[in-house]
Amino acid sequence: MKRWFAILILVLIAQAVGGKMLEYKPAPADNPLKGLVPYAIEWKKDRFPHSMEFSYIPMDALMTGWMKYDWEPLEKILEETRGRGKQSIFRIYLEYPKKKSALPKFLQDDGVKITKWKSEDGLNFTPDYEEPKLRRAMKEFIAAMGKKYDGDPRIGFITMGMLGLWGEWHNFPRQELLASKEVQKEVMKSFDDAFSKTHILMRYPAGEGNYHYADNRQSNVGYHDDSFGWATLDTGKNDDSWFFVPSMKAAGLSDIWKARPIGGEVRPE
Repeated sequence: MKRWFAILILVLIAQAVGGKMLEYKPAPADNPLKGLVPYAIEWKKDRFPHSMEFSYIPMDALMTGWMKYDWEPLEKILEETRGRGKQSIFRIYLEYPKKKSALPKFLQDDGVKITKWKSEDGLNFTPDYEEPKLRRAMKEFIAAMGKKYDGDPRIGFITMGMLGLWGEWHNFPRQELLASKEVQKEVMKSFDDAFSKTHILMRYPAGEGNYHYADNRQSNVGYHDDSFGWATLDTGKNDDSWFFVPSMKAAGLSDIWKARPIGGEVRPE
C-alpha cells in the first residue's frame, strides 16, 4: 500500500506542476552480457543483434614506462563502443602472429629478450616471460588497469590475455616459449587482486597436475573457449583431451558455468 501510495503522490505532483505524463513504449530487445559478439572494428557491417563488442589491444600501446600509462587507446575503444549502446570485451596481448612485438618499448630497450619464430599463422615475436623486468611490468600494469577500470560499466568482460599468441596462453607448437607455471600464477594473482567487480575470463581450465598450466580452479575467473565449435566437445580421443569440455571435466569444473561466466570465439572462421 505504501509503495502504490508513493507512486500516486508522485503522479499527482507531476500533474500539479504541469509535468507531462509519459506514455509506455516498448523497450528495445536487449541481451546484456550474453549472446554472439562481433569485433568492434567491424561494427559498421550488417550484424546480428548484440550487446557487446570485442577488441584486442597491444600492451605497448598502453604502458610507456615504469608506472607510466597511456589509457587513450583503450578509452577510445570503450567510448566508441559505449556510444553504440554496447559494452566492451577486450584482451591485452604481448604477441600476435603477423604483427610487430607488443612488448613495451622501454622493456625492449632494457634488453628483454624476444624470440623470433614462424608458425603456420605467420611470424611471431615471443618475449621472454621469465625475465624479471617483464614479470614486474605485467604485475604493475595489471594493478594499474584494475585501479582505473574495475567496475567500469562500459566493460562487460576482460579476457586475461597477456601470455602467449593472441594472449591465448599458448605458443603452439613452440610450447617451450610459454610462460612457466610460476609466471602464470603471478599473472592470475595480479588479476585477482586488481579486479573484484569486473569479470575476468581465462583460456584454459586447469587443475592440479596439468602439464602446461597452473591450477586456476581457485582463481576468481570464468573461462573462454577460443575454438568454440572446433575444439569444444569431448570426443573421447586422447589427442583431443585439450578440447574445452574435456579440459573442464579434467579440472573438475563441469558445473562452474552456474557460478562464473563462460565465453569463447566461434570457429571455424
